[in-house]
Amino acid sequence: MVDSAVAIYKKALALEQGNDVTLSLLIAKTIVDHAQYDTTQARILRERHDSTALRALQQAFAEKVDSARPFLHPGLVSADTGQKLTAAVLMLTGGSKIAQANAYDRSYIWLDTLLQVVAPRAPSDTTGPRFQVRINASFWFGLSSILTLGPTYQVMTKLPASDRQRCDKAKAVFDRLDRTRAALTLGRRVHPPTVAQMLGFVDQYDKARPQVKAAFKCRNF
Repeated sequence: MVDSAVAIYKKALALEQGNDVTLSLLIAKTIVDHAQYDTTQARILRERHDSTALRALQQAFAEKVDSARPFLHPGLVSADTGQKLTAAVLMLTGGSKIAQANAYDRSYIWLDTLLQVVAPRAPSDTTGPRFQVRINASFWFGLSSILTLGPTYQVMTKLPASDRQRCDKAKAVFDRLDRTRAALTLGRRVHPPTVAQMLGFVDQYDKARPQVKAAFKCRNF
């Protein structure tokens, strides 16, 4: 009775005025762990080429996982390193689940936030559980980022000369591309063949960087 359990946990948290980080994380864990994507229905919809219904299925699943995010926040900002790590692991689980459902636009948000939480504290920060979370988060972030970059990239290439922020917007796109490459490189060990394919997509976008810079007359990247 997962829904009933979550409802009871939420009532208990309200009695604590939202100040019980452990209980908040328990709610998030219950939601994330029990969220299951209907792969059978997804396969049927793909075979029918029903992209509209498939998209709705993906987004409904993402919204279910998304409902855990408010309960993760207390752990992510906690001074307790154990609670912060627990929240980070849950965020990795939720973000990767959404990505595996191909709702990459939604998983990008989760994983972008997560990489900021587990960012290196120093150049030597390359061991331990936080680093392992960072490796896996980098893989899923890189995948989600490159597979959703297309629309943003196309909008950037069509910016008119009258747009005074054109170079800043172009720089933001290529900064994201650089970050995507770095994330995929770090996450390569998760699944090297997939990363090799995704880095190929990164290279295709990156080839246009000099042309965009010249066409926009940019000096900021």
